[in-house]
Amino acid sequence: MRCCLKIEVVFVYTGSLTMPPCTENADWVLFEIPKSISDEQLDTYINKYPDSHRLIQNSKGRYVFKGGSMIS
Repeated sequence: MRCCLKIEVVFVYTGSLTMPPCTENADWVLFEIPKSISDEQLDTYINKYPDSHRLIQNSKGRYVFKGGSMIS
């Protein structure tokens, strides 16, 4: 039996990490429809990556690509 896959719209761009040293050439994939996480998951992330933040940067001529992603 085949599983039904749903196509979701994603945006892809090459940027940099959000933690020092903010290394460039990180590939980012963003879903058009935001995903939810629990408070416990957020707390776990914040405790594991306390310095995960960075001010918004300009695009530096980078392109954002829109495409589809198959998920089950």
